[in-house]
Amino acid sequence: RRALFAEAGKVVRAWAASLALSGVDMNVNGAVHRLRLKAPDWVCLLIGEDEEVSLIGLSLRLDASTLTLLSGASGGAHAARSFVLEFSEPDPAVEFALTLKVLRSSVDRGAGIWDWQERGEERSSGRRPWSDVLARALQSSEAARVA
Repeated sequence: RRALFAEAGKVVRAWAASLALSGVDMNVNGAVHRLRLKAPDWVCLLIGEDEEVSLIGLSLRLDASTLTLLSGASGGAHAARSFVLEFSEPDPAVEFALTLKVLRSSVDRGAGIWDWQERGEERSSGRRPWSDVLARALQSSEAARVA
């Protein structure tokens, strides 16, 4: 179990470093855009050149190889925005969703009600449990070490 969590940590750190250092080109709403974390405080995700999304208010919907990011709740001061990220396989979608969840939890400053933002309901298709993807990643990393 510890090895599984250690491998998950490596995956999350790799994605987070890529987002922080140079960004990652992804298919977002049918077009390729660069996603990156906004320096210096890393509390926002930049999508392309003109979209800035707060990690605190971000909800995720995972369905196989499609990850939908929802920013803002409907009926609030800001209109809800949706970003559909298409991946070639389910595994990178799960890894990226996990990374965003970890990053979102790390930006919680403990401000309580003063930092409150509405967030939509999260869900996943349930077709590929996170543990299956991480277990497969662990097996492949162990196989690589043996080879």
